[in-house]
Amino acid sequence: MNATLVARALGVSARQLAATVWRPLLAAAVMYAVTVLAQPSIDAATLTAGRSLMLLAVYVPLGAATYIAVELSAWLLCGRPSGAETMLVGQAAAYWRRMTGRAEVS
Repeated sequence: MNATLVARALGVSARQLAATVWRPLLAAAVMYAVTVLAQPSIDAATLTAGRSLMLLAVYVPLGAATYIAVELSAWLLCGRPSGAETMLVGQAAAYWRRMTGRAEVS
């Protein structure tokens, strides 16, 4: 609802909005499915703080890795259109070059 109101205020069509957000929405849906299916059933009455922290330590990285993999895969399959992914991949590449001591190629 909020995205629709912002899109209207900015003069963005529903098609433009959908073209922008479908990859993150797909990645979020797959991330949700993977983390829900991977989790064991949890009895809230017997759940301890330590067990909760252990579950977070396992499933947060799983969710993050799933989201990133799906988002980047969808971006690559679409032919690497210009967008947030382009900027983030560029920043990650620059960071990697700095950390490995490789000079940028112009």
